[in-house]
Amino acid sequence: MNRDPYLNTTKTREYQNGSRDPASMLIMGSGLWYLRHPDSGGLASWGATIHDIFEALKQNQGSPTTNLLTPWDRMDTGSGVRIPGILPSSSEEEAEVLMPEVERRQIQNQGRVADTVIFLPVSLPVDNLLSPSRAETIVHTDVEAMNADLYARLSHPNPPPVIIPSVFNQLLVDGETADGLHFSEKIVRKQAELLLSWRCNDVMRHDGSEGICCRRYDWVRPVQGLLLFLLVFWAPVGSLIAPKLGKLDHLQAPGKANNQTPRLHSSHFCHHL
Repeated sequence: MNRDPYLNTTKTREYQNGSRDPASMLIMGSGLWYLRHPDSGGLASWGATIHDIFEALKQNQGSPTTNLLTPWDRMDTGSGVRIPGILPSSSEEEAEVLMPEVERRQIQNQGRVADTVIFLPVSLPVDNLLSPSRAETIVHTDVEAMNADLYARLSHPNPPPVIIPSVFNQLLVDGETADGLHFSEKIVRKQAELLLSWRCNDVMRHDGSEGICCRRYDWVRPVQGLLLFLLVFWAPVGSLIAPKLGKLDHLQAPGKANNQTPRLHSSHFCHHL
């Protein structure tokens, strides 16, 4: 663990540049110290630091084409079948498909920063618990602006290779902090548990129990896929066909009446003969 609230020490730069051995997860975060000490440059200096860090990560870690979703492999890396549930493959076949992908990524990760880079959102302070000196510089709107800036960077066409666990701020409870900034070990443990679950559960998805979070489930069987197909497409198809069938019945009704009329005239004619 490297304590660097401004993310500008030599050791932090070495992590960003891939000068150290790649880690499984590199977790970084910063923000409140820039607000607490305006002489650091404040919000503007923080934004410049984040820009430099993300650019360094793009250069050394690589830049994904879209936001990263999983720490280990793509969500579509599986049996290789493009029609889920219709033609599932066996676990042996899946392993054969996965192995070249895993080996390729292991080679690519040589010299990179980490398997996964986590950048933590700026913690939302509990305003009424802040000391007067902290409340003077740590403003709730500035924290929200910082987090909005982080999320916006992920939506760029060339996003940084980072994961931002926005759920962290949703876990914060006012009763679990005494000073409005530092939260109890209970909160910190839960946050760490989420990161470890997100990192490990999907990688070990074939060894863990069913129903745990942050993991992909096995593809559905053919029968399940067929039932799902019928449930999804039957309602819209039926809604399109039903009105047409009603019109056909309506059109056939006058024809039947017309067919009956000549028979009545014919029998009437024979009666007169």
